Amino acid sequence: MPMLQNEMSRLEGKKAIRSYARKLSEPEVIKDLNITPMMDMMTIILVFLLKSFASTTSTILVDDISGAVEHPERFLNVHWLNPAYLIPLVEISPGSATDPAITAKVKALLEGIGKVPVVCAATPGFIVPRIQALAMNEAARMVEEGVASAEDIDKAIRYGFGFRYAVLGLLEFIDWGGGDILYYASRYLEGALGSDRYRAPELITRNMREGRIGLRTGAGFLDYSGLDIDAYREQRLATLVDLLRHFGLARPPVLDRD
Repeated sequence: MPMLQNEMSRLEGKKAIRSYARKLSEPEVIKDLNITPMMDMMTIILVFLLKSFASTTSTILVDDISGAVEHPERFLNVHWLNPAYLIPLVEISPGSATDPAITAKVKALLEGIGKVPVVCAATPGFIVPRIQALAMNEAARMVEEGVASAEDIDKAIRYGFGFRYAVLGLLEFIDWGGGDILYYASRYLEGALGSDRYRAPELITRNMREGRIGLRTGAGFLDYSGLDIDAYREQRLATLVDLLRHFGLARPPVLDRD
């Protein structure tokens, strides 16, 4: 029943947006809402539905733009990941002047059309672009250093790094292995590669000191108290197996036939 209700809500949201989008061609609506040719469709819909205004930038902070907006309390960043029509995630970044009610309404609107919104502070790179920039630069650096070919690095990302994180979030994965493992691995990489870009943040050290290592202690970045750890592990691993089957990668072992 909840699944049916969610699907109905999603469809209703899409119908509402189509209906409002059709009305945008009416001259009186364009004049009343001060719609300009520079606005993208989602921004126009936000203006029409919620009387709010959004930028889709992944670079410029909302507080750096809001000074040019007449009502900064209605303004925020709404960053879609390309290709936007396929990727579920949308990052919402309210500014210091953004009304929390506007943030909540925009989040509800995005959920209504089947997207998965997350809210983040107004900091450079938001969430995904910031992590993505580090990963992409490191991949390019490994090609430059001759660590592996571009083809093999991309293969490693598709079938290892990216594949795994389709099921487990980065912080959830730290909890799986343990924050202490990350701490000591980071110390080794920092020394061996001679760069502090591998240094673990202070939060990792603090979590270790407080016994928040991850699944082994019942808490890490996430709280696992009261959770059946074995059942949780089994569910996550089963999802990985489903992905393997979906992509045709659930292969039998290659046996020596000699």
